[in-house]
Amino acid sequence: MEGSGRRRGLGPRRRLGIWIVTLALMGGTGCAVLDERTPQELEAAYGPHPPQWEATFASPVVAPGDTWRLYLKARDPDGDIQFIHIWIEMPSRTTTPIRLAVEPEAGGLLSGYLFMNTMDFGAEMKDLVPGWIRVRLSLEDRGGHRAADAEFSLNFRFGARQEPPPPGVFEDRLLGMIPVEIAPVEPASPGRPVFRP
Repeated sequence: MEGSGRRRGLGPRRRLGIWIVTLALMGGTGCAVLDERTPQELEAAYGPHPPQWEATFASPVVAPGDTWRLYLKARDPDGDIQFIHIWIEMPSRTTTPIRLAVEPEAGGLLSGYLFMNTMDFGAEMKDLVPGWIRVRLSLEDRGGHRAADAEFSLNFRFGARQEPPPPGVFEDRLLGMIPVEIAPVEPASPGRPVFRP
């Protein structure tokens, strides 16, 4: 699993390869274009192959307030990766699922990083130090095929330094931002699964 070695600047005028589409859940607003073709029609149009992860990496610990980077590398033989789906799990809280849209020209190879500003947890940060969050990512192509979930766990520790990714594997390319939208949840009822680290 070798990276291309290309590096791109992150100047303010740089056009991002991915824009954010927030799902319309829990009373929020969002926008998405639904394709009403059948799964068979979609597969005939875009191909039968699902996206495949080649490599992922994220530092398992950062200092509170740091910007956390999640590095991704994936390919789709049909060249039609369309969305990155993101779920954030944390103690006693729920977050709105996020969907990032991928530019069509990047649909065959996805390599770069997402970032999350941990300051976005705001007042919730007091409950996370010491503490943890977990992020799950999945890829979806235009044919409706999904990659297996990739999971990242993060712990907060004062004075921690974020580990760098392995050299030569991922492009130094910004793929998008993971926004954090938190709502309190009621304690789990009997028979309801409780997520634990």
